[in-house]
Amino acid sequence: MLASLLGITLIQHDIRDNLRRDALQEVAIELSNIYAESGIYPVSLIIDTHTITFVTPDYPTKTFVLKGVAQGDDQTTEHTSAYCYVANENTYKLGVKLENGKWYDLGTDKCTDKDKLPFAWGIE
Repeated sequence: MLASLLGITLIQHDIRDNLRRDALQEVAIELSNIYAESGIYPVSLIIDTHTITFVTPDYPTKTFVLKGVAQGDDQTTEHTSAYCYVANENTYKLGVKLENGKWYDLGTDKCTDKDKLPFAWGIE
């Protein structure tokens, strides 16, 4: 019985982490679109509970909606996700922290805990 419950819990972790990976891939696509149009990666991403806002000089601000477990927070839990983003003109780090404590990266470099985006409390 205990093994069955552990198996169900692990499957739930995998499902939530797959949702996080899917959301991050959509964010990465948007970053690529911004780079293709502006020639630089956004200088920053602002994250709150429901959105990630891309800030790029001389380029319109774009906002990406986060849903479900992909919603932003300062830590990854079964309900929310922590993100990292660091960029210069030609490279970037982009990641989401999974429930096992490891970063899932899609950028040109690897994320670390020091790269984690600060969570913008109270912005809705």
